[in-house]
Parts: sequence; structure tokens; C-alpha cells
Amino acid sequence: MTTLFVLVVFGLLGWLWISNLRAREIAIRAAREACAHQHLQLLDGTVSSRQLHPYRNQRGLVGLRRTYQFEYTQDMLRREQGYIIMSDYRVDSVVLPAARTSGDLQI
Repeated sequence: MTTLFVLVVFGLLGWLWISNLRAREIAIRAAREACAHQHLQLLDGTVSSRQLHPYRNQRGLVGLRRTYQFEYTQDMLRREQGYIIMSDYRVDSVVLPAARTSGDLQI
């Protein structure tokens, strides 16, 4: 029984790790596309995880909602922070607070 429990725990941890890698790749692509669309430069070419919590989707199933942070620049002098909010593997919104145009870009 204890061995089965340990295997299940390691299996769930492995699934969560792979799931987070996949979601992070989607978030990086969304950040690149948003920055390109707004004529901004994505700094460091990556995103960092800020929040991860469960939620219920429209069908009542439990999923994971993730928030990622990234940095970009408009003028090569200042670093600005943007955010990507995802539900499971779907990008809900990309937030660019200091961008010249709209602050919330829907992709």
C-alpha cells in the first residue's frame, strides 16, 4: 500500500512538472507574439511563474489557472513588467500595463 502511494505521488508530481513545462512554452510564445504585435522587445526571452491555483471551468471540471510574468521594453532604457493569465493551456489575457496603446491585449 505504501509503495502504491509513493508511486501515485511521484506520478502526480511528474505530470504536474510536464504540464507546467508545456504551459510555460505556450506562455513564452504568447509573450513573444504580444510584444511583436505592440512593437516591443521581450527581454530575456522567457517568462516566470507567479501563481498556480485550481479553478473550475465552464463544465465544472477542475483545471489549473496560471499567471506568468515577463519583462519587456519600449525604449531600451526601462524594464516594464507584463503578465500572462492562462486557464489550463489556453491564454486568457496578456497584460502590458506600460505599453503605448491598449493595456490589455487579448490573444
